[in-house]
Amino acid sequence: MDFRSQECLAILNESDIVVTNPPFSLFREFVITLIEYGKQFLIIGTQNSITCKELFTLFKANNVWYGYNYGEMAFKVPADSEPRETCFLDR
Repeated sequence: MDFRSQECLAILNESDIVVTNPPFSLFREFVITLIEYGKQFLIIGTQNSITCKELFTLFKANNVWYGYNYGEMAFKVPADSEPRETCFLDR
């Protein structure tokens, strides 16, 4: 379902906080929608998001921030998982 649909916007309107990983192609539009609805949000997204004019303005005005440990992510996985050629933390 599209986040721009009336049904999704009604759910958004009732929500206090949004935590998501939107498609990169809709990232800018999604953040603008969250701002328009006055929502607090946490988004897992690309560092390239700052290059969008509208989003850069939000960063510059200190209205949105990069999260803790910006630039590097690591995930804990089950002990029997095979390591990948990405960040991998041993348990």
